Amino acid sequence: MKEVFDRVKTHLLAQGERSRHSTGVCAYHGANGLKCAVGCLITEEAYSKELEGKNVKSDRVLPALIASGISTDSTTLHMLTSLQRIHDDEAPANWERELTHLEAELFGGVK
Repeated sequence: MKEVFDRVKTHLLAQGERSRHSTGVCAYHGANGLKCAVGCLITEEAYSKELEGKNVKSDRVLPALIASGISTDSTTLHMLTSLQRIHDDEAPANWERELTHLEAELFGGVK
C-alpha cells in the first residue's frame, strides 16, 4: 500500500495541477495528459470515459483499478478516497502538506 501511496504522491507533486475536463470538473484522465490521484494508477488499457464522474468505489472504477494491478481491499480504497479528496478539494499549493499529513496518519509518523 505504501508503494501505491508513494506513486500517487510523486505523481501529484510532479504534475502540480488538477486533472480536469474542459468543463472544470475533476477527471481521472483529463486534458493535456493530466491525471488525478486515482487516474494516475489506471492504465490506458483499463481506462474508459465511463469512469469519469464515478466514485473510486464504483462498479466502473473498481474493475479498472484491478485491471491496472491495484488492490481494492478496504484499506487501500480508504487511502485512495483520501488521496482523491486531496486532489479534488485542496489547492495544489497545499498538496505537499496534505499528503505529508495523510502519510503520517496512514503509515505511522512517516515524514
